[in-house]
Amino acid sequence: MPIAEKIRHVVDKAGGSTKLAYALGLRPPAIYGWTRVPSRFVDKVSELTGIPPQELRPDLYPPHS
Repeated sequence: MPIAEKIRHVVDKAGGSTKLAYALGLRPPAIYGWTRVPSRFVDKVSELTGIPPQELRPDLYPPHS
């Protein structure tokens, strides 16, 4: 899945960019600048969306064997 599509999927699962941003203590425009979920937000985004950290940032959370 291309990066921009991944972010769109994350935003959709979170209920929209405004909801996601406020849940993370950000303003909505901050989400628009993401090319991937910033490392400091991976755990919270995973909790909010149900998307596993390994799927959000496979470079930081390798898939389980």
